[in-house]
Amino acid sequence: FSDTYHSCLTNQRLDQALSAITKNIGRSLDIVAFDACLMAMIEIANLIKPYTHYLVASQEVELAPGWPYHLVFKPLISQYVDPQTWCSHIIASYKQVYHPITDDFTQSAIDLTQTGTIEHELDILSDTLKQALLLQSNKSVASYIYTCRSRSQCTYFAEPSYIDLHHFLSNLISYVDQIHLIEKTEEIKNHIKEHAQLCCQAIEHAVIANEVGEQLHKAKGLSIYFPLRIVDPSYQCIPISKNHQWLSFLNAYL
Repeated sequence: FSDTYHSCLTNQRLDQALSAITKNIGRSLDIVAFDACLMAMIEIANLIKPYTHYLVASQEVELAPGWPYHLVFKPLISQYVDPQTWCSHIIASYKQVYHPITDDFTQSAIDLTQTGTIEHELDILSDTLKQALLLQSNKSVASYIYTCRSRSQCTYFAEPSYIDLHHFLSNLISYVDQIHLIEKTEEIKNHIKEHAQLCCQAIEHAVIANEVGEQLHKAKGLSIYFPLRIVDPSYQCIPISKNHQWLSFLNAYL
């Protein structure tokens, strides 16, 4: 929301803007960076990857002063800096300023050429969890997912429907023995563990820089939308919901 213009920048407007910009300059951008809250999400990464190589953003809300631009742009004054190196410098500059004053900061850089693997493994995992829900005994799978996503077990942010994807996946691996199914129990357990682990590895590979405060020490640089009750209708309109399986899983679970 813009306090200046009293309007919201929606995902659709962001898509339109980046499409127009890259068409106008005749190429994709090196970096799209958000001096804004809660933007380091797989949904945003999926939306902007046709237009840029790197995403720089925060999983958590940012403090009101925003980025320390005097530090962020300093290397560019006297020399060429390649995009990946500058991404890492942005993250380090943010930590330099905010680490001494808060334990709740986050800032990460994601290589968007690597996020396709995350999406692929998340699709397989989503389908497996849906299958497990259909075969569950005594609501064990629903209870298992609730535990893995719960605020007491999984890192979440000022918008509580945004959770750290890596932490959630790690919980799926840790608590998988809670599952009881009417059939295929071991097969599905192994499938969940395998693809949750592969998705974690893909996140670790894609997140090229990540700095967080002590209160958010398990935040690994990339969030995902996981509401507690209902899916906001607007979520159906973004590319990841149209082209991947996460929304289908959310609907099955909720």
